[in-house]
Amino acid sequence: MYMVAAFFLGVFFAMQSGTFESVVYDTLLEETGSSDDFERVIGRIRVVESVALVGSALAGGAVAEVLSLRDTYFLTVPPLVGACLVLYPFRELQLHKAEEAEPLRRQIATTYRVLLQRGRLRTVITLTVVSALLMQACWSSDRCGWWRWPFRRSGTGRTGRA
Repeated sequence: MYMVAAFFLGVFFAMQSGTFESVVYDTLLEETGSSDDFERVIGRIRVVESVALVGSALAGGAVAEVLSLRDTYFLTVPPLVGACLVLYPFRELQLHKAEEAEPLRRQIATTYRVLLQRGRLRTVITLTVVSALLMQACWSSDRCGWWRWPFRRSGTGRTGRA
């Protein structure tokens, strides 16, 4: 079951990669008419994300120390509702709306047709998926102990740390 969850997490990361940057780029282009400030804007966003990540990790640790697991779970509801209320008035970008909207079913079919056709792309995809699954299995299981061999020989223990 863990491997299935790890697979879906990998799919999420693959789909999420680059999406945020493209939204920022398109928003900047639509609002200002130029993408010259993209690096500065994405840099500021990354700083805010990093500060929020560290702050939320510290706050989460403090809350988890004081409250029960059930209470910490239900404590996530107000920020979620707040995020929905803040995002509700946002409007969708109109930059690419002039194009004809293609149905999702046709987009998915085209994607699978390109991915599964014979050629180099199919080989690259297969090797990437197999190597990612093997690597995940080795990192999350004791069955592939051979990759930890140098750490065991150095006496640093299971993770390689002293």
